[in-house]
Amino acid sequence: MVTNQGKRLGFTKIELLIVGVFVVLPLLLIPPCVLQCRKRARRITCMDHQKELSLAMLNVEAVIGQFPGYVNQWDSKDVSWVPFLFPYLQNGWKCNWGGESWRYGVLVCPSDLTQRSGPNNHPLAYVVNCGRPGNDDSLEDPSGICLEKEGVSIDWLMKHDGCANTLLLSENIQAGWCEDTAEADVGIVWWDSPEKCNRINHCKDVGSCPHDIRYARPSSNHGNGVIVAFCDGHVRFLSEGIEYKTYRQMMDPDDGGPIGESEYAW
Repeated sequence: MVTNQGKRLGFTKIELLIVGVFVVLPLLLIPPCVLQCRKRARRITCMDHQKELSLAMLNVEAVIGQFPGYVNQWDSKDVSWVPFLFPYLQNGWKCNWGGESWRYGVLVCPSDLTQRSGPNNHPLAYVVNCGRPGNDDSLEDPSGICLEKEGVSIDWLMKHDGCANTLLLSENIQAGWCEDTAEADVGIVWWDSPEKCNRINHCKDVGSCPHDIRYARPSSNHGNGVIVAFCDGHVRFLSEGIEYKTYRQMMDPDDGGPIGESEYAW
């Protein structure tokens, strides 16, 4: 179109370039931004879940005088640590005992892409500190918090490494179901001489629920680390690059003293 002065109306190339930069480019950046926001939201939700679980565990300890074992006797039946938290959970979850069922939510991390489900089994994304692998632990010299059919008390912890320095819960995308009772499925362990798959976030491609104690270690889909909860109820993000010695110190409730803040490698 031409004006009365004979000049053509329209956009120059520079004007079109400016429009592209300030209008089109932000639109192209929206999907990555949304993706990052969703990842952050899932991570926050996972932290909230572990916070609720750790507080429920503290309530159990206040009632029975110790944390539950990773496996316990309940009405003449072996059950995991999960049923002990029934009265203290707000978000709800689903497991079957005695013909009753509950919806599951707080026991599953939204970033766990390997969630398993079945007619009688329900996924468990969070696991407890079982110490060294095997069933030779005792309350006189525990290497973890939730042992076989017994657990460490807060009173004992306060006389040793303290609650704030000892791991209680972690994520594990290879965990089993909430109905399981094996140490490999409902707990994490530490090794005196660890192999590759015993380390944080290693061997995550092994598949879901391998029922193998080698994979009873912290793992997640958050990237670069895992979310963990300590025996005093506080929750933090633990770097996968942390030295195994430091991880072992966090797991062992009597390793000789507290861990320095710089050793967490957040």
